[in-house]
Amino acid sequence: MLRCMGGCFPCAPWASTTGARAKLPGAADELEETWFDAEEGDITHDHLFATTRHHIYQLQRTCTGPWRGCSTPQPKSGPSSNRAGIPSWATPALITPNELSDASPYSWTKGDGFGFQVRNSCQGGRIQKIPSDGAMYECISVDVVRAGCKVSEVLHRLVEMPPQAADSAGSETWWPGCPLPRVLCIVAQIPYERGPTLFGQHPANDHGCSIITLHLIKPATLRLLRSQRRTAAVKLFAKFVHGGTTHLISGSTKSGLFKAIAVAGNVDDIGVPRVLLPTVRTYNGKPCLITQSGTVFRDDSGEWLEVNVDIRRFCSLARNMLVSLRDLLPRTSVHCGFTIQGCEDNELPEGIVADVWLHNVDLVGDARVIDDPRVSS
Repeated sequence: MLRCMGGCFPCAPWASTTGARAKLPGAADELEETWFDAEEGDITHDHLFATTRHHIYQLQRTCTGPWRGCSTPQPKSGPSSNRAGIPSWATPALITPNELSDASPYSWTKGDGFGFQVRNSCQGGRIQKIPSDGAMYECISVDVVRAGCKVSEVLHRLVEMPPQAADSAGSETWWPGCPLPRVLCIVAQIPYERGPTLFGQHPANDHGCSIITLHLIKPATLRLLRSQRRTAAVKLFAKFVHGGTTHLISGSTKSGLFKAIAVAGNVDDIGVPRVLLPTVRTYNGKPCLITQSGTVFRDDSGEWLEVNVDIRRFCSLARNMLVSLRDLLPRTSVHCGFTIQGCEDNELPEGIVADVWLHNVDLVGDARVIDDPRVSS
């Protein structure tokens, strides 16, 4: 697995001046504050992508350089392609754990739930935000893998459940019937090709890579649940868990939507092309509503829940930007967080469900090749 450095802000020296803790403007319009992942489907979304379509056409016409027209990349040779591994409790018949070398240039650190801007009020159609204040789950594992198919639905299929912590005096442990899962798995399925600009299917042979993060519920979250003093954020996540789907949308004001936030700390210093820099700044840290790109898996007992997010279903601008700027990711640290959208004041403030820092990740060279049984099925 990726090497955890044990602390987040010490690993990102830029955080004190230009990092994610910097407070964003306190108020924003509803449609300016978030963006949808997918442009297909419900016609109520169509107006959200009119500007995006026009903008991507302009980018394609005006931008030149090596970041355009990227073909499917080839993995690096040598040990760098074997740095990432599934955790040591992975199913041994499927995936052999691989020890990470100390010389590896990338790593991950546990998030602390701070450093994001979350909703605090939505009165009068104006969204007021405040800094996030902790997370419900703690990251225990990060892995970057690829196979001869799109890697998805990993818990109990490719990866065994992490064991329950030993019950000791004064400690909080998960119990059957708890409204929140003990284990949360988030799988980001990232393509290597741009795919269609506006319409059409993504290339079937673009299996890309998957970033797999595992999170355990924190004792403090369990204490809140036992005491019945549940925060609005905890109630919203429990509602999402009960619903078991990301596809609940009826417009951008819908409460209960799964949101992903990615904040890169030093975008002005890593070589982003000048013509793309305004767009990168605009979307850096802007929550993305996960709807048609998301799939939820869970067990009947409620012990675990897995959310898969397929970037292939994202709007064309997001896909193009990711492929265009992929080579810059090894130069930066990205703080990734997940929350549930609240729209009414009794559902606020929002809270971070889980978060993690990714440092200097090469999505191509650092993706470990695994054997997925679905390739031969």
